[in-house]
Amino acid sequence: MLQKLKILTLLTLISCAMSAQKFVYDIDFLTFFDNRESRISSYPSKTLFGVRLSPEIGVELSDSTHGNHRLMAGASYIQPFGSQWTDIKIHPTIYYRYRQYGFDLSLGFVPWRNVRTSLPDYLRSDSLRYFSPNIQGVHFGYSSRHGFAEFICDWRGMQSPTMREAFRLLLTGEYHHQWFFAGGNAQLNHLASRLNAYDGVCDDITAQPFVGVNFSQLTPLDTLALRTSYIFSYQRERRTNTLHIAHGFLAELSLKWRFLALDNTLYIGNPLTPLYEQYNSLLNQGEAFFQHPTYNKTQFSVYILQRPFANIRFSWNLHYVPNQPLAHQQLLIAQINI
Repeated sequence: MLQKLKILTLLTLISCAMSAQKFVYDIDFLTFFDNRESRISSYPSKTLFGVRLSPEIGVELSDSTHGNHRLMAGASYIQPFGSQWTDIKIHPTIYYRYRQYGFDLSLGFVPWRNVRTSLPDYLRSDSLRYFSPNIQGVHFGYSSRHGFAEFICDWRGMQSPTMREAFRLLLTGEYHHQWFFAGGNAQLNHLASRLNAYDGVCDDITAQPFVGVNFSQLTPLDTLALRTSYIFSYQRERRTNTLHIAHGFLAELSLKWRFLALDNTLYIGNPLTPLYEQYNSLLNQGEAFFQHPTYNKTQFSVYILQRPFANIRFSWNLHYVPNQPLAHQQLLIAQINI
């Protein structure tokens, strides 16, 4: 009788454990057409045109403390149109995610789409948004009705005889109250040498406190927001003992009504990425325009489709830097997430 009771108890525990878990999946599809027409040396004319498919499958568990656990695995398949099979890129997606009472922790190859905020252009370029879909390391966040904070460790280069060690730490957050908000972005970016070689070491530190107003709920517009920032940048190349310190002002305006939108970004100050011509995206992960002391980007957008699981947008961007011809960029972005 005792043996039967033990077996029954074991079966009950297994049944409870099985009922608390479920299989989950996520499928993200992106098509991008990015045509760049420019005579600016730091922004050459070219067209980026391709697709990215990112399926994931995994298991989800809930515990007695209302914690949610996910173990996910998948890949991002990236295929530029008009290219060969050798140009296909496949990025593994493998991560553990834990969420509880506003806290969110992910470890592994974590999709950038899990990050709540979108990094500004000087920290993450359009090209990386297409071709680098995952964080390699850690994402930790907390959110509430008053705002959010996030920490990211992205280890993008493991030291080897052919690869330089490279990583960056990002901290971002925002607090909002009614129509007012304030927050900031901070970055520690590091590029070291290859194994058994001395290629030099570069340090890149950036801090961006900001304040803004969001009048979206006070007007007929869907979005009406203005954000102003002060940016401090510290870049050092240890091999030549070269130090660059920059200060700048960034203003961002966002307007949206139904399917029409206008976004404008203006930067005035010292060049934020003085080492870009030497190291390119190996060091600086943002747009090349921030090599210049003044930069303005105006984006006109038409949202062709807006659904909770699908979004199609056409944008025409104008890029201005002093003493250079105006650069044009046409974008058609279609994203579907199931």
